[in-house]
Amino acid sequence: MKMKSLLSAAAVSLALASGSSTVFATETVIIDVPTSVAAPLGLAFSEVYSIVSTSSKLCLDVVDKGTANGVRFQQWGCNAAANQKYLLAPIRAGVYKLVTVGASKLSDTGSKVLSVKDSDQSNGAIVQLWQELDVDNQELAIEQVAGGSYTIKFKHSNKCLDVSGASTSSGTRLQQWACSGSDNQKFNFVRMESI
Repeated sequence: MKMKSLLSAAAVSLALASGSSTVFATETVIIDVPTSVAAPLGLAFSEVYSIVSTSSKLCLDVVDKGTANGVRFQQWGCNAAANQKYLLAPIRAGVYKLVTVGASKLSDTGSKVLSVKDSDQSNGAIVQLWQELDVDNQELAIEQVAGGSYTIKFKHSNKCLDVSGASTSSGTRLQQWACSGSDNQKFNFVRMESI
């Protein structure tokens, strides 16, 4: 069973009267949320995160603070801007979406999420911003690995979010690539104080 939920600026979780569901109250970000899905180990649905590459120490960033469908993701110096803030949205057991706070707050079409262009399954496929839809190229498995970091695996391709060429430079694009366990495919979720 799914319910409409608001993911909030304060990211405050409120238990519903039935006690079996959680609602996240927010200003403008609306997504469908299953009534009972556990968050990945060490993470919470009610928190806002920046996502930091383990190899470069740079943040997952929407290029030029874009809000349009098709805008690319890159790594960039962490600056706590809205285009570097994310909410973890549950879809079903073990499956999540990453909602971009900045683009979603400015969108009149609903939530914007991390997505693989055209459901491409090949290495090097473009990772982009797209309106949240019920499609598998937006669905992620987020798994904690040794050292407390996480891999972000696209469900449609079974490939990982990857910093292209294992670069440590700002402006390097993010892509999907066969999972290798390398540091350019590991990310830390850093809790932010506010949206």
